[in-house]
This record gives sequence, C-alpha cells and structure tokens, in this order.
Amino acid sequence: MMEGLKIKSVHTSGYHPESNPVERTNREIGRLLRTYCHKQHTNRLRWLEFGWNIEFWINHTTHSSTGYTPQYILFGRNTPLSITKLVAFPKYEATDPAPDIIQIAMKKTQKQAQLRNKYKDKDKAFPKYEAGMKILVKENRLSSAETHKLFLLYHGPYQICEVHETILSRYAIRLEPSARII
Repeated sequence: MMEGLKIKSVHTSGYHPESNPVERTNREIGRLLRTYCHKQHTNRLRWLEFGWNIEFWINHTTHSSTGYTPQYILFGRNTPLSITKLVAFPKYEATDPAPDIIQIAMKKTQKQAQLRNKYKDKDKAFPKYEAGMKILVKENRLSSAETHKLFLLYHGPYQICEVHETILSRYAIRLEPSARII
C-alpha cells in the first residue's frame, strides 16, 4: 500500500533525534516543558497550561531545515503573532505561496540533512559488525528521578545472527531463553 502511495518506509533507532524529526520535536517539547514546569514537573495540569502555547510557537517558528513555518507549509500563510503588536519588526512583503511549497521545503530539508551528515560523520570510524560477534545493546529505560542512576546502561551480550546492509546497518540478534525483548 505504501509503495502505491509513493511513501518510503525509513527505520531509525529509538531515542535518536538526529535521524528522526519526531524525536527532535519531542526533545524540543520536553525542553520547553522543563523550562516552564520544572518546579511542578509531576503536575500534568501545569503541562496542559503551557501545552497550547508550546504547540503554537513550534508551529509558528521558522524551522532551519525547511526555511518555513509549519503553519505556512500546511496552509500557505503565516498567522500574525501577538508579539508583533509589542515589537516593531521590519516590514515583510509576503509573496504568493508557491503551489509546490512542500517540494521546496523538502528539497531544503534534504540539503540541510546532507550538510549535517557531512560534518557529523567527518573523521568518524563506524564499527563493522559481522555475524557471530557478540554485542551489548544500550537501554533507554524510563524511570523515576530517584532511581535512574541505578539502572544498567547496557543489556546483553547478544550474538549477531545476520547483518542487513543498508544505509543504516541493521542486525538480527539471538536472544537467550532468559533474555527479555528490548
């Protein structure tokens, strides 16, 4: 079905904001919630109080990867912000939205990703794993603030059964009977 709609399935590792824009957005939302709710981090009503503002500002902020706001990409226009009533910004003449704004934003995003990868991967040596090797897998457990330092960082060892060579290598590992799936 996805091939028929020309949708490419891409797999990324969990908790890896560099390769997953949803994780990147979640990290930003978490940062903003920590900023506003740090004194009452367990009070979910406090989260809701700021949630709408956070959503509004994320949707109305120009993203460096696309050069546009999500508001503009989805609706072809920017909503005037309340801060413009308080601060005199230079006049900006809006051009007619291009009919292919999504294509333009996608090209800018791809170009930014290539630039990021060029610098991120510069002088890095990536390990090559082979079938039969044993590895440890890093865990990203959610925990309470009191106990997070007590958790083990890695689980295993696991034996690699197969190596699937793709842009990002994927590995099939053998779990011991007593091991849990992570």
